[in-house]
Amino acid sequence: MRVIGQAHTLLHANGVVRIQSDIRVGSRTDKKQSPADKVAKVEALLKADGDAGKKGQESKERTVVENEEQSVVP
Repeated sequence: MRVIGQAHTLLHANGVVRIQSDIRVGSRTDKKQSPADKVAKVEALLKADGDAGKKGQESKERTVVENEEQSVVP
């Protein structure tokens, strides 16, 4: 909690007027998982999300090219 307070103080000192921080803390006893395992999982999810975003961008680019080809009069 102290680190969040310090972060808010620093941001306010640099001109940020409004800040909202949310904390979610969970624990479980049904599975052994180290902090490193959790970080690896988050990184994998972010990579998968980034790859999906790239595919979406490629699809948009392909659509633009297809539309440009259709509008060209021979």
